Amino acid sequence: MLSDKETKRAEEEVKRQTKWFRDAKARGYNAEVVAMSTYDSQDDFDRCRPSARVTDFRQYNEYVIAVLKGLRANGVPAEPVVVHYPEFAKFLNGKPITPEARSDFAAHLAIEASKNK
Repeated sequence: MLSDKETKRAEEEVKRQTKWFRDAKARGYNAEVVAMSTYDSQDDFDRCRPSARVTDFRQYNEYVIAVLKGLRANGVPAEPVVVHYPEFAKFLNGKPITPEARSDFAAHLAIEASKNK
């Protein structure tokens, strides 16, 4: 269960992501889905998010699920994607790990998943 602080943080993220998605659509961008990274191991989480190593990946995933639910309640298509470090490292191709790189990789995973449907 999320703490009150984490719940508030998730609510703020929902507001931010909803605004981003609606603004992108209004400007004519081909925004189809908000993809958010989840992890199925602590090792993948720690290696993909080195600045957050003190966080338990399950707690982070719970936060992501809360954000996704909020986005969907706002009419924003949102999907979780599972990130594994070996594929992420290949995607980075020697570039540093940044929030933008993680976001780009999540979008890449979502696009690939939609192709396979």
